[in-house]
Amino acid sequence: MIKYLLVVLAIAHASKCSRNSGNSKQVNPIVLRATSQRWVGGAIGAGSGTEYDFYLPMNDTIFEFDSVWVSGYRLEARKNFNPESPDTLIVSAKVFFPANHPGTPKQNLQMPVKVAPPGNNSCEAILRAFVSDGDKKYYSPICVNGIITLKPLLYE
Repeated sequence: MIKYLLVVLAIAHASKCSRNSGNSKQVNPIVLRATSQRWVGGAIGAGSGTEYDFYLPMNDTIFEFDSVWVSGYRLEARKNFNPESPDTLIVSAKVFFPANHPGTPKQNLQMPVKVAPPGNNSCEAILRAFVSDGDKKYYSPICVNGIITLKPLLYE
């Protein structure tokens, strides 16, 4: 009888712990690696830019990302799933500089604007993550250093 009671208490305690673990403080997502790749369009007026990719473990899918700061520019973040590695999530951001040549089509493109980043200014990049359950709950800015620079793409 005492063994039965101990088993019931152990199960009740385990159940209580698993329910409370959802209320524990979330930790920031972990960035496994980051890359940047400059590109230049080949056609007159195509412009140039840099694509940034931040690789995170797939278990960080609960997080959403709205912005990335790189070199003082606030960029829109896009969340992509990695077809080559299903256990990895990619957060991408692109800075685009439109060409300023005569005859360039006038589109609704603007030069990127520099904005002071949140948190630590000694980071190469800063990701801003949040969880949304009706309200956006932001986490501390995620500092990223050691961005790997890939070979530039020159489109022709």
